[in-house]
Amino acid sequence: MNNKDSNKTEQMELFSKLVSQIPMLIYVLDKHWNFKLSEGAALSKIGLKPGEVVGKSARELYKDNTNIISSLDQAYKGIDTSSILKLDDLYLEHYIAPYYNKNNEIDGVVGAAIDVTNRLKSEDELQKTRELQNAILESVPGMIYMYNDLGELLFWNKWHETMTGYNKEELYLKKFTDWFENDEQSLAAINQGLQDMKTKGFGETEAYLECKDKTKIPLYFTARLFKLDGKDYFVGMGVDISNRVAAENKLKVLNHTLEEKVIERTQELSDANIELSEVNQELTAMNEEMQAMNEELSNSNEKMIKMQNFLVESEKMASLGGLVAGVAHEINTPIGIGMTASTHLQDMVNDLLELNKERPLTSEDIIPYLEDIDKATHMIYKNLNRAATLIKSFKQLSVDQSAEPKRLFDLCEYTNEVLLSLSPSMKKTKIKINTICKEPVMINGYPGSLAQVITNLVMNSLKHGYLAEQKGIITIEINRKDPMIEIVYKDDGVGIDNDIIDKIFEPFFTTNRSNGGTGLGLSIIYSIITQQYKGSIKCDSEKGKGVKFTIYIKEDII
Repeated sequence: MNNKDSNKTEQMELFSKLVSQIPMLIYVLDKHWNFKLSEGAALSKIGLKPGEVVGKSARELYKDNTNIISSLDQAYKGIDTSSILKLDDLYLEHYIAPYYNKNNEIDGVVGAAIDVTNRLKSEDELQKTRELQNAILESVPGMIYMYNDLGELLFWNKWHETMTGYNKEELYLKKFTDWFENDEQSLAAINQGLQDMKTKGFGETEAYLECKDKTKIPLYFTARLFKLDGKDYFVGMGVDISNRVAAENKLKVLNHTLEEKVIERTQELSDANIELSEVNQELTAMNEEMQAMNEELSNSNEKMIKMQNFLVESEKMASLGGLVAGVAHEINTPIGIGMTASTHLQDMVNDLLELNKERPLTSEDIIPYLEDIDKATHMIYKNLNRAATLIKSFKQLSVDQSAEPKRLFDLCEYTNEVLLSLSPSMKKTKIKINTICKEPVMINGYPGSLAQVITNLVMNSLKHGYLAEQKGIITIEINRKDPMIEIVYKDDGVGIDNDIIDKIFEPFFTTNRSNGGTGLGLSIIYSIITQQYKGSIKCDSEKGKGVKFTIYIKEDII
């Protein structure tokens, strides 16, 4: 061997030693596809040792791996290739290139591969995280946004476009204050919120946002300040509070009307008590009883005022506007009857007093009046008792839905209380509700949540399940199925199409959006049953054959 060949051998050995320490694999094939070199620390990951395949044919070794054969074939044609190879659970980033002899002819190929398994897994996890974050942002029932230090919009969710009516091109770099430029009061509130954000790091306010079609939506806005690459940005969300604002306005009018009626009725009762106090000794006992009843009526009115005040606060948290209407409607009838009977009683007393001025009263004069007075007081007592019962029932239900304490309660009895609160809505329809409970079913949980489930199911049937003036029957059956409790809700309405039944629990899915449907009713039910009560809910329906919801919940929520 001459010196020149010896130097080449030494250089090749040195190169092999160096390559064997690198966390990758390098190989060289001659023009007949035979390995001339196979080195690198990464060989062990595919079950080979350095130099183990030298002299062997790559075509024979990888005949079952079409990707490798195809890439090598391209290299022998003078084309550089790169690809990701999957060998069991291992991913290799593979590079192949031809090498040429002195005559510029392809004399073989060289290849290198590096293990990118961890990198690809990290990229996959990052992609999953981004998809999850995007899904969360798109599921929020409100606007999500990010503005730069110039107040220009950089990022938003789909709900932002849906609510405002602007497309992506129109929203990009739109100024935050532009939404309120035609409303000085809203603009002032927004500027105050931004000022709080700059001084405290967080700001919040309520204002009316002007949409593309010039409609204005009341929203609750938040803004959180943060820095990115040395620049100021802020993120936040805008939540539609239209229902709350409408309910508050309605309650203000209702409270004002109720206060006037209470003052008027209280004054009338006070005048009646003064006149009744002047009757003769035989009517004194009856008059004292009337005073007690009048005091009870006054207390009932005070309770109604307190309930109204309570409902104002509760509406802010749980949207109990419907319950307020139910209270006013249901209590109005017994109180009206009581006031009518009280007025009639006052007239009888005045007649008796006038007769007493004309001549001394006899038993024949007094007895008919006493009989009528007895009937009137009985009517007043009966209707006051009815009003007190309604107030107690509505008060318990409203407390459950706002404070939401965990307590032990009879699900059957509580269901009937919830249905009682829905009676004003039911009276406007020809739908009847039957409840079937063979025995008391005690549950330790959150009654307000179950009240929302029952209310949403009933209102969903009334809005979507029946046509106008259509008769129907809703059945709610409650049974103990150890270790769970079964609730079966059925109606005999129009039913649900098979092609949409799998979507009914999705947030914002509705077939009645044009009439104000939000698509949240059944989604809220699904969340309460599956998350809070660790149970399940299933819907069975056919078009024209009604709907059936089968619910299973735990009897004791931990």
